[in-house]
Amino acid sequence: MRKIFIIAGIIIIIGVGAYLIIKQGGFQKKLPEKSEPPSVKIENFAFDPQSIRIKAGDILIWTNYDTAPHKILSDQSSATYLPDLVSDELSRLGQYGYKFNQPGTYNYYCSIHPDMKGTVIVE
Repeated sequence: MRKIFIIAGIIIIIGVGAYLIIKQGGFQKKLPEKSEPPSVKIENFAFDPQSIRIKAGDILIWTNYDTAPHKILSDQSSATYLPDLVSDELSRLGQYGYKFNQPGTYNYYCSIHPDMKGTVIVE
């Protein structure tokens, strides 16, 4: 008789434990939410935002929403000039991505419309 009570107690404990695990979401590992990569819109002949903060290792995506073409270049007069930060000519809805590996402040502009300027701050 004593064995029956012990076995019943163990079954109840296992049942309650299983119920609580299932109620809390089971054994599923929650995946981190995917976040959108940092981005800059090219719109109305301006970069939006004009200045953006990102983390080292992030890929920044520029998207052209203008009908006019644009071409992104690193500012050669800047101390943080990046010779490989050069996009192709971006037509409407064209995109360009660049991975910023080192912290710093990076200035860029549109070579077709030199008054269009932007800054990337990498932390």
